Amino acid sequence: MGQYTEGIALERFLSAHFPGARGLWLGPLRLSLVPFLRSLGQVSVVAGSFAEGDSFLARLPERARGHVALRPEEAKGLSLKADVLLYAGGRLSLDLLQPFHALVALVPVEKGVWERVQVVYPPEDLLGYRVRAVLEGLGYPL
Repeated sequence: MGQYTEGIALERFLSAHFPGARGLWLGPLRLSLVPFLRSLGQVSVVAGSFAEGDSFLARLPERARGHVALRPEEAKGLSLKADVLLYAGGRLSLDLLQPFHALVALVPVEKGVWERVQVVYPPEDLLGYRVRAVLEGLGYPL
């Protein structure tokens, strides 16, 4: 498995399903995946500190840099503006979930989450894109 297959899979998945959408990153900040969020129109983040969130967003093109939320009220406000939630793990506040959201889960989510949003894309959905990235890297285009 290649070093960047997770990122490439995420980028291709987002390009196919959510080109130009507004995203909100929830959970641990994974700086290695930030460059692969370029297909989104804007990315905001819920972070533990402004410095962490700003560092995360600084790796995106300027047009795609959204806002950093620190408090629950700020996170709720940003979630109302988002089209897609990118969940990377940790505690997921159900207050952030809306019926119009799509949730891209990089880690498994609890069953109660499925009922709160329009659609959940579990980690298994990204697996097909990841396998394609590996096979294409080995010279087997699909």
